[in-house]
Amino acid sequence: MASTIYDLPFGKGRRWLRSGPLGAAFGGWQLGGILSVQTGHYFTPTLSVDLTNTGTTNFPNVVGDANLPSAQQSIHHWFNLNAFALPASYIYGNAGRGIVEGPALHNMDLMIGRNVFIGERFRLEFRGELFNFTNTPHFALPNATVNSPSEGQITSTVGNPRQIQLAMKLVF
Repeated sequence: MASTIYDLPFGKGRRWLRSGPLGAAFGGWQLGGILSVQTGHYFTPTLSVDLTNTGTTNFPNVVGDANLPSAQQSIHHWFNLNAFALPASYIYGNAGRGIVEGPALHNMDLMIGRNVFIGERFRLEFRGELFNFTNTPHFALPNATVNSPSEGQITSTVGNPRQIQLAMKLVF
């Protein structure tokens, strides 16, 4: 995660356009942003049937690498479906916890603001904030139930699409 706020160098007390109408028009502007980049959460494949007859969660046997290269992943086919097999009846599967990586998260928030000074004591602040500026979908974990019709498919998202927020406040 990284964040920044940059005061543009125009207007009173800045490097360029310190006075005059251009300084008044272009002075006091700020740009800011927050970049979030996270790897995916790990999850555990399970079975939809109780082969062990214990009434608990059953796990499959691992017969290959479940994680696909990123170029082969899609919302319709997130992990290698052939990497798992059903264990024999009354036998626990050997799949461990958290062996498959889910979708990563990439998010960019943007802020554009302006401070207008009113005398020495007052400042009016205008802000426009764009959350999920790039409107990138944040996918939920895929269906991890081996031997189900939607195995390996992502059917939902988490978080929100792009949102725009405008604000104004008086600081004194």
